[in-house]
Amino acid sequence: MQSAGGIHFPLQRLPSELLLPIAGYLNAVDKNDLISLSLVSRTMRPIAQEVLHQTIKLSFSQDYSKRVHKLLRVLRTLMDRPDLALQVHALEFLAYTIFFGRLDKPLWLNFQDTQKTAADLVASLEPGDEKHWLTDIRLQCESAYAGLLLVLAPNLQSLRMRIAGLSSSEEILLYPQSLVRIFGPKIPVPLAERILGSIETLSIHTASQVFYLMLRMPKLKSLRIEYVHLVDFDRIPLQSIIGASGVKRLSLHISIGFFLNDLLESHAGLGPLLSHLACTSLTHLELEIWNDIGSDDYTHADSRNIVKNIEPFISTLESLVIKWDEEGGKNNTTGSLTPTLNLKHFTNLKRISVPSGSFSWVEEGFRCDDASVMLPLSIQEVEISDINASIMDGIRRLRIQDAAWSFPNLTQIKLRCKKTYQVEYYSDLPGFGDEDSDVDDEGSEGYVTTSSILSKDQDTWRYLLEHGVQCMVYDEGTRGWHKLGIEPIKNDRIQ
Repeated sequence: MQSAGGIHFPLQRLPSELLLPIAGYLNAVDKNDLISLSLVSRTMRPIAQEVLHQTIKLSFSQDYSKRVHKLLRVLRTLMDRPDLALQVHALEFLAYTIFFGRLDKPLWLNFQDTQKTAADLVASLEPGDEKHWLTDIRLQCESAYAGLLLVLAPNLQSLRMRIAGLSSSEEILLYPQSLVRIFGPKIPVPLAERILGSIETLSIHTASQVFYLMLRMPKLKSLRIEYVHLVDFDRIPLQSIIGASGVKRLSLHISIGFFLNDLLESHAGLGPLLSHLACTSLTHLELEIWNDIGSDDYTHADSRNIVKNIEPFISTLESLVIKWDEEGGKNNTTGSLTPTLNLKHFTNLKRISVPSGSFSWVEEGFRCDDASVMLPLSIQEVEISDINASIMDGIRRLRIQDAAWSFPNLTQIKLRCKKTYQVEYYSDLPGFGDEDSDVDDEGSEGYVTTSSILSKDQDTWRYLLEHGVQCMVYDEGTRGWHKLGIEPIKNDRIQ
């Protein structure tokens, strides 16, 4: 390191109180930079290692050998360096049932060392029966190694565990039981506290049979339940889980692509499930309905009946997110899936995020096609996703300006756009097709970014800004938020 005057200033002269935030910044911007720095600096190496091990992500790979090698490398490090194991605060791993199983051949991680580590941990906690777990370790099951990884990280605060099947809940139940055994109903209390006691954030993607592990997470504050397929909610002790730990943030992800008939029969079960949560102190609720095969039969499952059950929901709710995700279907129209919600009695609601439709503001909310979302005066932030051609027409009519005086506490409107649209569709929008426009409407092969379309109407955004409402647009093309009315957005044309 060299100062402006040409005097060298080595890193080792900086106190550790400054080196730690420097390492954290480098890790957030580009982890490779921090890794490179740790290889050439003796001073930064121990600090960088602590920062790099705070979050461990074992991403899914079709290459079984490659995926397991990475898992074993992490295990080897944590067994050799228990000081680094104490630094692990977030863990994410993903595996599929068809790839669970025994290793084809022994890898470089010494099996005897692994078994000894597992045996020592089990012995120190005096469990009732460690036989099955040690057997799976001896057989080198991948899921047993994943369980060992959890035990080696006692200070874990965030866990994202995805164990998914193929196309049915029966297949989900076929994965090896060695990981489940660690969290089974007979799990010794000391072992449960050792593994799960400090977890505050959990994202789980698995069968309902392992949901009882969440009952042993007293510090859990954020829970996301991701389903690859629809599961009967009656089998999930969700009320007990939330009541026991005081969960504040709840996200439910429901996939309906394969079991539409089951979904129709389960609609009645979702309403009572949510109504039972009325006694809790939830502040954030997210419902995501995912049609993963884009079936045309989706229209038979009236999506509005799913979310209308939250209307009599708790008054403590501060944030509500509703998502509809259709992929590949002919009826791919988010406007037809927008729910009708009357949220005026949610006196503490500050943020809402919903998909777009034919958008326009009304006196107490906004209207999308034949549905409407009525908002309370407490609302501070509105986010609208899947911006498409129909919402553009509503914005062009300047109805969005009514938000400035309809909601006195509103400070931010976020518009999440799709990537590009054909130029010919927007020749009548302000600034498009004009003589001085940098984008013409001749030819159907021209495309523009949606954020560029929105930025053309600067008067609307400046009007809202003058009245205390900042409008922002997120463009998937540039992957960033832009403040409308302040930052000019280049009108990129994509050929």
